[in-house]
Amino acid sequence: MVGNMTTKAPHLSAVILLAGVLSAASGPARADVLPADAYRAANAALVEKAVLPGFETLRDAALRLDAETEGFCAEPGAAGLNAAQARYREALDAWMRVEHLTLGPTVLFMRNHRIAFWPDPRNTTGRQLGQAVAQRDGAAISAENFARGSVAIQGFPALERLLFEDGAGLAQASEDARFRCRFATAITGNLAGMAADLEREWRAFGPSLVQADGGAFETPRQATAELLQAFTAGLQRIADLKLAKPLGETVERGNPRLAENWRSARTLPNVVANLEALQAMYGLGPTEGLRALARASGLDPELDGLMEAGFAAALDTARSIDVPLADAIGLPEKRQALDKLREQVSALHGLAATRLASALDAPLGFNAMDGD
Repeated sequence: MVGNMTTKAPHLSAVILLAGVLSAASGPARADVLPADAYRAANAALVEKAVLPGFETLRDAALRLDAETEGFCAEPGAAGLNAAQARYREALDAWMRVEHLTLGPTVLFMRNHRIAFWPDPRNTTGRQLGQAVAQRDGAAISAENFARGSVAIQGFPALERLLFEDGAGLAQASEDARFRCRFATAITGNLAGMAADLEREWRAFGPSLVQADGGAFETPRQATAELLQAFTAGLQRIADLKLAKPLGETVERGNPRLAENWRSARTLPNVVANLEALQAMYGLGPTEGLRALARASGLDPELDGLMEAGFAAALDTARSIDVPLADAIGLPEKRQALDKLREQVSALHGLAATRLASALDAPLGFNAMDGD
């Protein structure tokens, strides 16, 4: 009975959104091009009120994580471990609020993969971390060498294993424990460095999204299209990778270990942080963000209401699940809520990729999620 749960009819809120997506085919095919100043104003609001504050928060949280982990490793103990774990959660939340911005400095030097190498279907992080710890190669974790090593062991997933899976062992008085702690501080130092670089470089790159005068972007509309691409890909990543993959088609085919950050029970908090950041990117206010362009186009009067309701419904569902996703997968009532959430986010993605892209006159191109 439970195994067939995902074959039931979609939840009503998702049905309404899906109907909104499908109705785009019978509506106007394209909006008139909005004035360049409209795109420029929307881009400026996004950069100043969403993008830059997000990277500032990440920088500060990564610095606190590094300091807390250094302190714990200098004087190992249960209280220090708890504090380091709390700073890990804080920094991970900050990353989840900018994770979708896969353009500009974020993808330079593969920073997005170095910060969070996931999904990892071949357990590359586990294998390489185990080998590195077994070898106890101090030179490999030096500041000058670590950032040039494997992307799989530089970021949050590797640190999660050390702080949560091996956390109790880090406080032991052994050479192995001391090296693991040194490895943890190599990761946190690397994360702090990348977060500082991202904040500084996004501050320099941001104006190109606003000015769009033939440099990185030919026009303000092209810059908006890049931001919309990141927005829609962020929704797709939640639906397809963070929810559908671990859920599987049935309870029996669910795999909690495919869930993001399951060791620290952060899978659902990650989804909430992602959705909150994307909701802010869509509508910073009634006259800002992507919403401002959707309204200004005049093409699709119902679109804004559908987007707003879609985000509200998905966030309500995500916040209502009060156990970790790894546990919820096998609990019938919680599983229903997870299926509902996946449907809601999928519907939101479809709405953004069709009607919102049309209303903004910003057709979407290829993104990294295509073909996954």
